[in-house]
Amino acid sequence: MGTLYRFVLAMGEAGEIGLAAIADPEMAINKVKEVREKLRELMSELEEEKAIARARALEDKIINFCRANDIE
Repeated sequence: MGTLYRFVLAMGEAGEIGLAAIADPEMAINKVKEVREKLRELMSELEEEKAIARARALEDKIINFCRANDIE
């Protein structure tokens, strides 16, 4: 699966579609960084093990996405 395909897929899941997603990749990168920061804030407040596990799983997916797409 190519980087562009993954990018377009991620943008589709975020509510963006088609070429509109490709037109402004910087917006997508900023949104990923924003979501990553909000997740970190949320994780510090979680108490239930199930919620913590789900948050960690999401964090892993975000980290992998960032690594695969050279997002700091």
